Amino acid sequence: SKYLEIMSNCDICFMPLLNNSFNKCKSDLKALEAASFSLAILSNPVVYNQTFINGKTAKFFDNNHTLISILKNWAEDPNQVRELGMNAREYVLTNRMASQQVKIREEWYKNLWKRKDELRASLLQREPEFKL
Repeated sequence: SKYLEIMSNCDICFMPLLNNSFNKCKSDLKALEAASFSLAILSNPVVYNQTFINGKTAKFFDNNHTLISILKNWAEDPNQVRELGMNAREYVLTNRMASQQVKIREEWYKNLWKRKDELRASLLQREPEFKL
């Protein structure tokens, strides 16, 4: 896709998110895609701080002063950008590949199936108009 083609020619992925309930429900997929291209992830901590580590696999800022400081440091030492990107890529390769998650997913689906009646009852209690 054009999106991935553009990303493959970048060094940094800037991904700030507003701290709201909608964004808190997002996955870290965009950060995983960026990391797979060895991009330095630059974001505020919303969502991405759950799986990426500040200063190791991503760089997080919580205000404009910190953001400017990070960018100045990177301009003075571009190796920080490359190192962060490589660390992020290594994290994805060693922890987030689908092949490493097959057993966990299989157990999760088996657990859902085993609890299907309980889960259905719980859903209908919360949302009675949602008849299954």
